Amino acid sequence: MERNDYIRLCQRASLKTDYAGVWWAVKWDESDLVRWRGGLYVPVDYKFNFQHGVPQHTAILHDTESYSVINARLAEVEGAKES
Repeated sequence: MERNDYIRLCQRASLKTDYAGVWWAVKWDESDLVRWRGGLYVPVDYKFNFQHGVPQHTAILHDTESYSVINARLAEVEGAKES
């Protein structure tokens, strides 16, 4: 997934969460979510860092089924409607 598209999804998720008060109270539309390894996740944050001088793009995802948070390579993340 492209970084700018992912960041826009994070912004939208942040606004919806702020409005609802908590993430689990939000009625998530499929266009709000991303897919990683077959599961649907709420995009909550983005991390940019370097490893051995190479840029690393990390998507921070909230599992829609549990209270877990996943750090995934952004290149492995896709829009839920893309698949």
